[in-house]
Parts: sequence; C-alpha cells; structure tokens
Amino acid sequence: MQLAVDIGGTFTDVFLYEPKTGLISMVKVSSNSKDPSVAFLEGFKRVMDLTKRKAQDVQRVVHATTIVTNALLEGRTAAVGLLVTEGFADILEIGRQVRPSLYDLGKDRLPPLVPRDMIVSIDERMDADGKVLKSPDRSKVLHVVRKLRRKGAKTLAVVFLFSFLNPEHEEEVLHTAGAYYSEEDVFLSSKVSPEFREYERASTTVISAAVAPVVIAYLKKIQSKIKDEGAIRAGLDIMHSGGGILSAVQAAARPHCLVESGPAAGILAAASLANELNIEKVIAFDMGGTSAKAGIVLEGVPQFTQSYEVGGGLHTAGARGSGYPVQFPMIDIAECGAGAGSIARIDSGGHLKVGPESAGSNPGPACYGRGGEFPTVTDAFVVLGYLDEDSFLGGAMKLDVDASKKSIGEKIGRPLSIDVRSAAQGILKTTLANTLKILRLISISRGFDPRFFSMMAYGGAGPLVAAYLAEELGICRVVIPLFPGLFSACGLILADKAVDFVQTVLHVMDSETKKRLKHDMMKLREKAKKWCLSAGENSVGWKFMFSADVRYKRQNYELNIPFRKEKSGHFDINNIEENFHCCHKRAYGYADLNALVQVVNIRLRIIKKAEKLSFSSMFRPSETKKEKQKKRFLWLPSKKKGEGRLEKVLCPFLNRDDLPKTGKVKGPAVIQENNSTVFLPRDWALRGASTGCLFLEKLKT
Repeated sequence: MQLAVDIGGTFTDVFLYEPKTGLISMVKVSSNSKDPSVAFLEGFKRVMDLTKRKAQDVQRVVHATTIVTNALLEGRTAAVGLLVTEGFADILEIGRQVRPSLYDLGKDRLPPLVPRDMIVSIDERMDADGKVLKSPDRSKVLHVVRKLRRKGAKTLAVVFLFSFLNPEHEEEVLHTAGAYYSEEDVFLSSKVSPEFREYERASTTVISAAVAPVVIAYLKKIQSKIKDEGAIRAGLDIMHSGGGILSAVQAAARPHCLVESGPAAGILAAASLANELNIEKVIAFDMGGTSAKAGIVLEGVPQFTQSYEVGGGLHTAGARGSGYPVQFPMIDIAECGAGAGSIARIDSGGHLKVGPESAGSNPGPACYGRGGEFPTVTDAFVVLGYLDEDSFLGGAMKLDVDASKKSIGEKIGRPLSIDVRSAAQGILKTTLANTLKILRLISISRGFDPRFFSMMAYGGAGPLVAAYLAEELGICRVVIPLFPGLFSACGLILADKAVDFVQTVLHVMDSETKKRLKHDMMKLREKAKKWCLSAGENSVGWKFMFSADVRYKRQNYELNIPFRKEKSGHFDINNIEENFHCCHKRAYGYADLNALVQVVNIRLRIIKKAEKLSFSSMFRPSETKKEKQKKRFLWLPSKKKGEGRLEKVLCPFLNRDDLPKTGKVKGPAVIQENNSTVFLPRDWALRGASTGCLFLEKLKT
C-alpha cells in the first residue's frame, strides 16, 4: 500500500493507492503553517480510518513539502559560516548585475543569507585546470572553524574557486572541520553543485547549509510519527524539484533539491496524463490556496531548467535578480503568489493589489468563518456566485457569504467607492492578470506559442479560472483531470527514483572533442555507480540518461541537449552541433551555423522506474443516483460594451459524477466535485471522456 502526502499552504492532500486491489482513496485536511507534520499525521489517520486499513500495511510514503521554500520566504534559516577562496569574500554581496526592476531605484535585492562577518577567506588556490597552486593551512582552517562555531554558525558552507574541477581542498576542510561539526552539517560546493559559475554555486551551497537543520529536524519528526502510528515497514521518500524521489536520508544531504517539491509532482502527473491522452503540447497550470504554478510538457516530457530563483516575488528559471539562485536540473516551473487564499488590499497609492500574502488555512478566507478579516480571492468567488456555500469540499465546509461581502465591502469597495460585486470582480481580474504573467513567462518567453497548446488545469482553484486564462492566451482546449484538487498528490505515486550528476568540461567542438566527451561520460557513469553503492542501491535496473549544456563560444548561457540512446546501447554524440543549432533557433529565432560550438557541462540522470498507474484505470464511473439539477445566479462580465459591468446570469450547477457521458454541456455552467470546482464560461462547451477527464473547448463564434 502506497501513501502520498502533498502539503500546501492551505490544504494538505493525502492520496492512498493499493496496487493489489486497485483501491484509491483521498482526503483533504487544513494545513498547519506552524507545524506541517500535524496536518501530515491528521491526513494519515483520516485516510486509514476511511479505508479501514491498518498502518502496518503501508509500505511506502511519498511526500512533497514546502519546508525549504517556506524557510527561505519566512527567514527561518540557520546561521551559516561560509568559507571561500582568498579574495572572494564579497561573492554573495556582488552577485550578478541583474535587477528585478531595472528602473525602480527603491527596489532592493534580497539580503545575502550569510552576513559579511560570517564569511571567511581561506588562503588556497587552484588554477583553471584544477591543479594545486597553494594548499590551505590546516591550523588556520581549524582556527577559522572554531571562531565561526563560537559566533553561532550551526552549519558550514565551503565554496572554493575551482573545486568543481578538483574537490581536494574542500575535502581537506571537511576533514578539519570534523573537530567541531558533524559531516551532515558541512556542505561542500563540489558535492552540492559541482559546476562552474562561482556565484550560483555559492548561492546553492549556502541555501543547502541554511535550510538543512530545518529539513533534517522536519524529516526526522515525520519519520517518527509514521512509526508511532504503526507504519513500521514504510520507507519515507521525498519528491525533489527535478521530478524524481529521494529517500529521506538522501534528501537531507541535498536540501536545495526540495525547493519546488510539490509543484514538480503536479507537472509530473500532467506529463503522465498528456502521454496517456496523446496530447503533444501542454501548459500545466496549478492554482491552489497560496500560489499559482505553470510548466510546459512536450510529447509527454516535462521541460527542465538548470538554474532557478527562489525566495523572491516570482519563482522562475533564469536570472531575474529577485531571489536566490539555485543551480540544479529541475522541472521548469514559474510560480507567483496568486492563489485562492491570496489577500486583496488597497496599497498606499490607492490601487487594488492581490497577494502574495495569503490567509492560509487558519484563519483562512473570511468565508471560512474562522475569524479571517481580510478579503481573499475565495471571498470574491463567493460574492460573485462561483462557489455554492453549501457544497464547498463536497459539503464538508459551509461558507459564510455575509462574511465575504462584509470583508470585501469594507476593505476594498468602500475605499474605491464601488459596490461589493464590482470590488469582487476587480479582485478576480487582478488575480487573473498576475497569473497570466507566469503563463506567458513559461510559454512565450521560452519561445513557445501558447495558441498551439492545450491547457491542463488542476489544484483547488485552477479549474475555476482556467478557461478565462486560456481565452486570454488564445488556447482553445482545457483539460481537467480526475480529482484535480489532489492531482499533485497523485503525481507523487507516479514518480521514479532519480538522481543527477554533472561535470563541467568546457570543450570547444573539434575533431578531438568526441573522444574527450566519451571519456567524460565514462567518469560520470563511474561516479553514479559509486553513489549507488554508497546509498545501498544496486546499480542494476537504473536507466542512464546523458545530456550536455551547449552554447556558442563566448555566449553566457546554455541550452541543454539530450543524447539519444542508440540500439547498440551507446549514446549518439555525433549530432550535438546540429541538434544545438535547431534548439537555438527555436528558442531565440536564429542559428549561427558558422560559429564555434562549446560543450560546457556533461549531465547524467539515473532513473529507476516506478510501477506506473494509468489515469484511465483510476476512473470509476459513478453508480449513485443523479441529483436534481441545481441553478444559481452568477455575476458575470457583461457581453455589452462597458468595462467592468456585471450582469446577473442564471447558471446550472452540475455534479461532476452526473455529467452526461456523451454529448456536450454549453456554458455558462459550474461543475462541482469534492476537491475542486470547474467553471465553464459562455462560448465554451464541455465534454467528458472514458478516461474520466473533462475537456473544455472554445466554441467558434
């Protein structure tokens, strides 16, 4: 029996799957921001009670957590001591000359995670080929480590200039620091991120060191609670940002890998479903209670990025200067603070703003009746009629309509001198505008035309706004999967074990390069086999996938080019240049066939496949008696000219289980289920499928 637990900012989703019997069960419980393990345990108990299964039968628990992201956003990081090469003590302060808002003189960058007085230079040096020029003095290193310990450093980060080519000096420091720190408290850049670009490597290593105590304590608590419940045979696996899983021990050694743990599971599930439905191009869109996330899936494969920024207002790939860089091959996701629980407010300039602050689960939106006073996106949906106050979460929670009206009227309507429904519509429009930014960022900014994509919408609030967003992007089809509100939790069950390895090589393509690349690939393969041995894993059964980061010489950023595996079992490295030219033209609109091509990094991902669960096999047609169709009034944007006008429209509210298996439902309509709500606008139609998915299609007008 397998259990997946995805902890979000508002709700914690628990998904149980029993392979032998095909049993599927799921529950949603309110998250606990102060102690996420409380909601984990509550969900665990409830799903066990619901299925009348015993905890001792659980063999595997897969968990997605926001513990790293939350620690960075909330400043709950450990004190870190940073050791750097002589002359590089200001590396975190200088960073890159990229600014989040180029012309905003009042915009500050995030403060470094390590203050300047906790950064110490070590007199050591290697040359650009990794040859030792000067070794560190052990007695001086010991003195520095002792001093940092006395100043309160809980962990150490060691970032020497050319350690990605030769880790010898960093390993010497690790051995010396053992007098004051355990091995799990010392993070070497040569292990965390063994590739060039010293600022990104330093930032990634520091993030690992800063969040490690929080992550280790949390994982130990989860493991202890699982055992206390009787699941003594259950191993704990953690979803990492690259779309694979690691054991709890392995995750504790690589905490930077957990930055986008939950969203990665959702993209993974979207890729699996897209492959099953034979949809080649998909924009996966997830809106939960706290944030909105988006990613691209091409031919059933998620798109990856090698660099990411976290901790700023917008989490995304690439260098934007708004957050802390993380250098790790992860699923390419754009994220912003626009969720159903995002708080609406009037700023100092008198303008309406929504997010990134969220009401969370406690007190939550005003309509939850838990003492929340601030208006949220959920309150706007309630006021406009999109949510039935008696049917929320399948009737498990009754919503307070009057509380929503009061909150929006007092906090938004009165300051703007508009009525409560216009204020609610303003909140919705602002949220859609914020969300469109990440959808354009993940598609148009990556060189993809969204008009040729289908959107797959999930999360508690994603299906409510998906058609509106699709229409803005020119997308004509939206797919709503089974149990969209727990779709990311389902992705955890589908995840393979996956570990990444990298080596910087900086080879300019010539007649000898292919021989050098083969040698580099052999070294990486041996490194992966050693890791399997140290982790107690048999290297047999793992799939090896090589790729290279490639650029035109003197460019500053690379494109990742996969190596195709031939029938002989060898990897095709003969077409690197040709494939790179094609990818460059797609991404940037041109290719320079006469320019020198440079291979910067060789990457290896090893994968051990999990038992796959098809979505069609999870579909259980409803056998319950159909309920009488319900109709309610919605306040929708008027079709007549006049910006911001609303009109009252009588709209059917349908239960998803009661939808006709053939034929179409024309909008406007609202489709309800226990874990999410779908809105079908005017000029859109809905049809079901044998897989249990819903297809929303734009009608030609």
